[in-house]
Amino acid sequence: MDVYRAINIAVGCVLASHLENKEKREVIEVLRSLERQAEAQAKIERYEKALEFYANEKNHEYEVTYDMADVIESPVMKDYGKIARQALEGAK
Repeated sequence: MDVYRAINIAVGCVLASHLENKEKREVIEVLRSLERQAEAQAKIERYEKALEFYANEKNHEYEVTYDMADVIESPVMKDYGKIARQALEGAK
């Protein structure tokens, strides 16, 4: 179960509880804060993964054929920034 589903279930439980409305609001705000922290952590992990790809020197290595007619592109050259765009957009 992912954290977002768990938080939404917890919010539902809080709403159905016998707590006073003020307490319910406070607990729900804490749960939403945890949700925002989880979102921020997921973003950090996406950014780190993209940075690791671009920081890896092997991903920048390319070759030129013997007759100098062709370039065998490096993974970074083939990528054209796709990994960075996906990290920024939140795509997997």
